[in-house]
Amino acid sequence: MQNKGAIRLFAIVFALVCIFQLSFTYFARKVEGEAKEYATSPSMHEKANTLAAGNDLLKGVYFDSISKAEEKFYLDSVQNLVVYNIGLKEYTYKDVKEKEINLGLDLKGGMNVTLEVSVP
Repeated sequence: MQNKGAIRLFAIVFALVCIFQLSFTYFARKVEGEAKEYATSPSMHEKANTLAAGNDLLKGVYFDSISKAEEKFYLDSVQNLVVYNIGLKEYTYKDVKEKEINLGLDLKGGMNVTLEVSVP
């Protein structure tokens, strides 16, 4: 174990790089959470109530449509705002979204496929 210092330094640098790369995902999810919170605010429920005029089924449909539109509007409006500042460089939401870790459909809960192959 001659180069314990070099190995330790390499491990620390590697950990810092990993944390830096994961931080983009954290800040992207943070902004998306704020967008969802904005889209499901009580004022959006009131808009859905007003449009539905007492019909509970229509209220659910209107609220779903309104919340999706408002969430998209919020994300579009913060696209060019700085959401991550490390001192040396500032990253906008658009930059952070491009650099975040992409999750496949299996990790987002969208699809689960098993391939079976029979060999004669």
